Parts: sequence; structure tokens; C-alpha cells
Amino acid sequence: MNDLANYDVYFNEELTRHFKLGRSALSSLLSQLNIGIGDKILLPSLICREVTQIIQKLGINIIYYNVDKQFRYGEFEQDSKIKALLVVNYFGYPCEIIKAKEYCLKNSIILIEDNAHGLLGFDSDGNLLGTRGDFGIFSYRKFFPLSQGAFYINNSNCVLTDKFNISNKTPNITFYIKWALYVFQNKTRLNILSYIRKYMPEKKEAIDNDNSISSIDIIRYFCFKKIDFAKEVRRRKLLYKSLEINATKYGALKIFSKLPDKAVPYCFPFYCDDEIILKIRELATKNGLKVYRWPDLPDEIIQNCPEFYQKIWIINLSA
Repeated sequence: MNDLANYDVYFNEELTRHFKLGRSALSSLLSQLNIGIGDKILLPSLICREVTQIIQKLGINIIYYNVDKQFRYGEFEQDSKIKALLVVNYFGYPCEIIKAKEYCLKNSIILIEDNAHGLLGFDSDGNLLGTRGDFGIFSYRKFFPLSQGAFYINNSNCVLTDKFNISNKTPNITFYIKWALYVFQNKTRLNILSYIRKYMPEKKEAIDNDNSISSIDIIRYFCFKKIDFAKEVRRRKLLYKSLEINATKYGALKIFSKLPDKAVPYCFPFYCDDEIILKIRELATKNGLKVYRWPDLPDEIIQNCPEFYQKIWIINLSA
């Protein structure tokens, strides 16, 4: 059993800085590291356009490295202007970190572990995901009905000027209703929140780089601290196993052969052709879950990406 005390680091005011969005956390981190105009960063070619947009907005040039069908990394380019390497724990599965660490150590490059999908998870050695690089990016809004909530953690010896800060702004009434339903759902095991979410849409948060504006509010931060993480881990693993059995019956091809024992899934990821996705969508709907393609690739990647990049689908396990 994973030691739940490890999760205390999520609330360490010396090491973490909380934001509305993961992209805001990444933007703030890169700025504090003085990575900016004319510098370069290594990113996997399988990446969301939201990540590339925030990096390009800072004037940083992106160099992509390949990701194959088994989600293994290709070679990392050598360039004196590369200041950081970003690796991703796709879908909550721990990425291979050793190769990246060796490259960064040899070239004096910052290693950033994008753990937006890996909250609550550990690798096979018992290391908490997001703490294996110099810095880790987390997004708890992707796991819980908070609509906002992300942070970075400083695992290095770097001293950053940014201070822990929580906004005093309060959420709108929709948030309180959804959170009350989430609490009720956890106590009763009635899966009601997923079914009514479509009737209570929240406005999409705008990207901003002003740290005073992008800080998470005190209400959402308090709610995050009060979540029963052990219960959530169990729920996700059980739901994943159920979907794994049923989705493959309909023809979904698992991306990974099995879920690592200490990993906590963000979603059930699979390869699928358009002909059978309707059946998979019905399965997800019965469980009150959403299914969609992932990721929304950057334009420069779509033009020349491998075919399998555009056949990736996920069933989001979030309540």
C-alpha cells in the first residue's frame, strides 16, 4: 500500500505554488528559471497544443523528440540553447525517467516532469510521480470537480523568487453546487455528478500569466486538501479494470498491456477506429463518463505525425 503521507508534499508551502491551470504553473516556472526568448526546450511530439502555445507565448523555441507507439522516447537533440527537457506521464502511467535524467545531468539541463495525468500515482520504485525531475507539474482540476487547480513542485536546489500564494476570490454558485453533489456522491455511491455535468457547464478559464490573477482560490484549495485520496485511488483502479474488460470486448485496443501496480489512472486509454467508437461511447455513457480523442495536437505536429497519434482515445475516469 502506498504511504499516503507522501501526498503531504502537495501542500508543502516551501516547495509548491498553486495556480488555476497547469499551463499557468508551467509559464510561471519557466519565467522564474529565466528561460525565455531565444532559448529552446525539448518537448515530446505527442503533446497538447495548450502546452506549446504557452511556451511559444514566452518566446521559447520548441524542439520535438519522437514518441513511438509503445510511448517510448526517441533520442534527445544536442543544442547549447536547450535549457529544459519536459517528459510526460501519459494517462497516469509512469514514463521512463532514467534516460531523461542522464541526458539532463550530462548537459546541465532542467528536467520538468509533466504529471498533469499522474496525480496520486507512484512508479515501480515507490517514487511519487512529479517528484522525479527537478520540477513537477500537477493538475488536480483534471481529477476532481474543482474546474481549477494545479501546482508545480520544486524538487531541486534551485531557489525561486515566487512565493506561496492563495487568492481570496471565491468561486461562483455553480462550483458550490457541483462540490456538494460530489461530496454526496462519495457518501452514497450514487453516480449523479457525471450525469448532470452536461446541464451545468462552466466557463472555460482564460489563459493568463499574471500570478496574482492565476493563483488558485482558497475555497478550492481547502476542498482539495479535504479529499480522501485513498478512496479516490481505489475508485479509479476499480473503474479502470471494469472498463478494460468491457471496452476490449467491443474492439478497443489497449495502449498498455497492464496498469502498473502503483500507478493511478487518469483515464482508460485505447486505440480505436471510427467504426467502433460509437459502442465505446455507449459504454462510457452508461458509466456516466466522457470519451474523446486525445491530444489536441499542435498544427506543426498534425502535418507529419504517425497515424496512431490520431487514433488515441481516452475514457476520462473523473467523477
